[in-house]
Amino acid sequence: MGKTAEEYLHEHRTVVAYDILKDTVNALQARYIALSRAALGDPEEQKKWKTRMLQARDAVLCIDPEDLQAVTDLTERYGTELRELYRRATPVRR
Repeated sequence: MGKTAEEYLHEHRTVVAYDILKDTVNALQARYIALSRAALGDPEEQKKWKTRMLQARDAVLCIDPEDLQAVTDLTERYGTELRELYRRATPVRR
């Protein structure tokens, strides 16, 4: 017997959520790289950003892509961090 419409919908939501997670983490890793490059001459600061980049990568690799709640939670966590990094780096224009 085939999947029900509800099962297909859940599968679709899960795949989309995982893609969003990967996009979010890719953007976050790009930000970490930029921050590491901006810290040229400060090896400790560069190491901090590289470590955070690897932790984000590992978190995505370790997550069950079929666990919608876990994927959503991790996306929210990294999305919040990404927004905070940009908020601190971008001056407020008036």
